[in-house]
Amino acid sequence: MNIKTIVSLILFVLIAAAPALATEDTPEARAKAAAAYLEIVPMSTMLEKMAIEISKNFPKEKRDSFIELMTKHVRADHMENIAKDSMVKHFTVGEIEALRNFYGSPEGRAVMDKMGLYTADIIPAAHAEVKRAMALAAAQQSKENDTPEKSEQEN
Repeated sequence: MNIKTIVSLILFVLIAAAPALATEDTPEARAKAAAAYLEIVPMSTMLEKMAIEISKNFPKEKRDSFIELMTKHVRADHMENIAKDSMVKHFTVGEIEALRNFYGSPEGRAVMDKMGLYTADIIPAAHAEVKRAMALAAAQQSKENDTPEKSEQEN
């Protein structure tokens, strides 16, 4: 092997190993990445947007009061700690950094601005669907509990 081949192999190995040499995926590194994400997407902003969307379910004259009370009494720092702990538990450093990069981009900020509208559209339908499914499941369980086999077993 000549020197060029050896140098090329060393460079190839270093380049191939670069992802492994990146930030280690430890709870501490995840916590640091989550904190950086929450600087881009502050919990207080998300909670305020959520309060605004929820307020739309109230009469117009009560909306501002609702938003003010929610902003005053919902503990953004407490919710931020919960969000950070959950991110550390469920996401890798790379995934958290990808979220930060996305939500820090113009497209990500646009998505975040529209997320409340999106959520407002789907949550009522999701609640209705879960309620419907629970009613069907309860009816099925009731029907299964009233089968002749069960009556014969009880005797």
